[in-house]
Amino acid sequence: MKKTLVLTALFFSLTLQLSAQNKLGFVMPADQNKVVIPFEQFNNLIVIPVIVNNFLKLKFVLDTGVETPILTEMAFAKILGIEFIREISISGPGIQDSVRAYLGQKVNVKLPGGVEGHNLNLLVLEKDYLNLSEKMGEEVYGIIGYDIFKQFIVDINYDENELTLYRPGKYKVRKKTSTYPLELIQSKPFVQATVMQGDAEDHTKLLIDTGASHALLLDDEELSVEISNDGIPTHLGTGLAGDIPGKLARIEEFHLSSFEFKNVIISVPDQDVYNMSIKRGSKHGTIGGEILSRLHPVFDYREGKLYLTKSLKYKFSFEFDMSGLTLVTKGKFLDSLMVDYIRPNSPAEKIEIKPGDMILSMNGYTIRSETLSTINAILKQKPGKKITIRLLRDGEKIKKVFRLKRAI
Repeated sequence: MKKTLVLTALFFSLTLQLSAQNKLGFVMPADQNKVVIPFEQFNNLIVIPVIVNNFLKLKFVLDTGVETPILTEMAFAKILGIEFIREISISGPGIQDSVRAYLGQKVNVKLPGGVEGHNLNLLVLEKDYLNLSEKMGEEVYGIIGYDIFKQFIVDINYDENELTLYRPGKYKVRKKTSTYPLELIQSKPFVQATVMQGDAEDHTKLLIDTGASHALLLDDEELSVEISNDGIPTHLGTGLAGDIPGKLARIEEFHLSSFEFKNVIISVPDQDVYNMSIKRGSKHGTIGGEILSRLHPVFDYREGKLYLTKSLKYKFSFEFDMSGLTLVTKGKFLDSLMVDYIRPNSPAEKIEIKPGDMILSMNGYTIRSETLSTINAILKQKPGKKITIRLLRDGEKIKKVFRLKRAI
């Protein structure tokens, strides 16, 4: 009798282990049809907490443009004991052709609310090419996307900073919601949209990219509308393959379904860095967080549908940094603020602020009292606003004063 009980217990335990090993992808608790996950928002990017292999809690960007989850810090992979099955090269936007990464398998992750991902693939970058933490002012070490979106209906509420995951078939469409066709190409979501300038208009196919801060990124060589020659050259951001140089311009109108946006700032990358990896499935560009945050999007990959309503920011005007400063955080605790880039002919350049200068305070605010997102928001508030910066250069404290000026 005792032997029978022991054997039954061992069999039951083994069955549970094998069942866990055979699970693949994300699941939510069996007794729930939806899970609400609070998220943080940094410069229009969505950041969620992720527990990797039941051990390490990290923050990941939720990115519709990423098929396989990415861990940006190799040291964490070693702590987690992730075994790599091969080395690969990843192509991406930037001035390099590709970067090196390693593929790990059978990685498990947990999200808030009991959502679990089993036996996932994971790309680990050889080096932290993206430097997400420094650029966002928050310890962010990963990117995740398709594995979540393919499994659930994903509701992104930018107003409430809430991500709601619905079991397929359990989402009820709200009133005054526009339903829009969503096309998946190589695991990425694309929509049809219209760009208008003067008397010309282009019907475009654009990637919806929640992992991009910009409003629109467009390839001007593929469009018939004329992009303004008054665009300003600048550093557009950082991709997997390095810095993305290009210019900023404005277009008169952008239409997505029944939603209209006027005088939109667009990013136009230099052609030699507009990598083919961006163009797979679309030769026109991407829609980023600056537009998405003006909406309340719900993604249903399985049915090929995108549900849209307006958010509280829908009528906000599109503005860009008016100082010329690109700032990053530094230090073990990200508690120092440094000038990373100065835009040519900007107010900051004219008073000789330089890359490498450490910002001690800006209008009385410091990186220890405010987030980097808050400080960046100050720099695009309104033209003419007075900015007083106290900085440290070569051990010397310096005071600089200038006024914001709209560049575009």
